[in-house]
Amino acid sequence: MRILQAGNSNFGYVMAKELRKRGIEADLLISKQIISGSASINDPLLHDQELDSYPEWVIFGEINKRTKIFNIIKMMRKYDIIHAYNAVPIHAMLSKKPYVAQSGGDDLRIKAFERSITGYLLRRAYRKADQFVYVWPIHKPFVEKLRIKNSIYLPRIWDVQYFTPRNSKKFEGDDLRIFFPT
Repeated sequence: MRILQAGNSNFGYVMAKELRKRGIEADLLISKQIISGSASINDPLLHDQELDSYPEWVIFGEINKRTKIFNIIKMMRKYDIIHAYNAVPIHAMLSKKPYVAQSGGDDLRIKAFERSITGYLLRRAYRKADQFVYVWPIHKPFVEKLRIKNSIYLPRIWDVQYFTPRNSKKFEGDDLRIFFPT
């Protein structure tokens, strides 16, 4: 079985990594824009101390470009199941493969309620998903308002490695200067 985690480099990475530990072929599809610039906190290289470079199962695609949507959909068709985050459930729906849509924030609270093509397609993708997962209890009213029948609340998974102490340089010497303007 081949599973694609698509659209989220934080939890998608953790899910793909854990599935691979259990012998399941899982890949991660993310966009370079997700892990660059101000969004660099999403970069798996910053969180996984075991990584020197991206594993071969991390695939970079231009998820956010409308002109590349057919390339992404074609690639998705190579998988048995797609676990899609953010706005990527739209791609998963168009691939006609079984998929789980997962919302973690503004995609459900804001994007899905927009009067736009993206808003319409996202609502449709949420409703057509084989399963819709929301990770915050405060999202239940949004799920109900969108009339998503196949929804389930699952608390967000956490990568415990992210919350473990790391080696840091200790301050040594008396070079400490504090500037406190009044």
